[in-house]
Amino acid sequence: MDRLRILTFVTICCSVVSSIKINDLVVPSQLQHGTANDVTLDCKYQIENKNDRNGLVVKWFFQQNNLIYQWFPGKVPEVTPLWKQNVDLNHKISNDPLTKYRALKIINISTDMSGEYTCKVSSYEDEASLTKMMVVYEPPKIFTFEHFENQSTLLCGAYNMFPRPIMEIYPINVNITNLDDNDNEDDDDNLKRYLTTNYINDVEEAHGWYNVTKSFRYYPEEIIGSVEFVCELTIPNTSWVRKLTAVVTLEGETTSTTGVYDSDTTLAATTLQSVVPPENSSVVRNVNAALLASALVVLTLYL
Repeated sequence: MDRLRILTFVTICCSVVSSIKINDLVVPSQLQHGTANDVTLDCKYQIENKNDRNGLVVKWFFQQNNLIYQWFPGKVPEVTPLWKQNVDLNHKISNDPLTKYRALKIINISTDMSGEYTCKVSSYEDEASLTKMMVVYEPPKIFTFEHFENQSTLLCGAYNMFPRPIMEIYPINVNITNLDDNDNEDDDDNLKRYLTTNYINDVEEAHGWYNVTKSFRYYPEEIIGSVEFVCELTIPNTSWVRKLTAVVTLEGETTSTTGVYDSDTTLAATTLQSVVPPENSSVVRNVNAALLASALVVLTLYL
């Protein structure tokens, strides 16, 4: 008899736990700012137990515990004051009275809407929730790769972008002296020297945008022929990756190539004769004037 009661209890518990299911949470993982006027997040759920229709409520949260929106079937949707200008309360995803206002339509999209979105569906008897991340990113307005010839230094900069990017400078066809083909350990040490020498990083955040620079110092006496350097810029948690290249020769000449760029962005690859150290803050903060005015080559793409 006791065993029967236990089995019945377990069966009831399991039935209650699985009565509300979220089959899919539709949240775009990435969205470039300015490419869409709105975005719809959809919470596709099903209710297996008719009793769970009582007290049913759908809620959307930002960053786990900040309520954005809620809807009780049979009533009009509600939005919190903070999101009042960013949610379309008239958006209807279906004609089903139990699901028609389940979706969250965000309007007036901005980069500060990057973060985790959670849909929670609950009733008097059960609840279910699911969370996904959405990144609203802004490509840089200016992306430059400078060669300070007198300093044997390369300076890469990206300005007015979001979120904080990842920037790397590295050679892709390293030709350096004193390499012994039979001594891999020496090769590795020399390559490591190229990849890790004299990095200077600077990250500045202003008004929600990031300005990022990185410098790389090479050794002219160790270059044979020419070495092609790459500045690679990546926006985390997105597929956005862009590169600028510079070829440094023994004579100190620099050329550049770029791939297709999908933003109204100024791209620059320059060789500068200036004796001003590249780490000087005036170089970074006055990039629109000092650096670009002295550029020998400026590539501007508008798509």
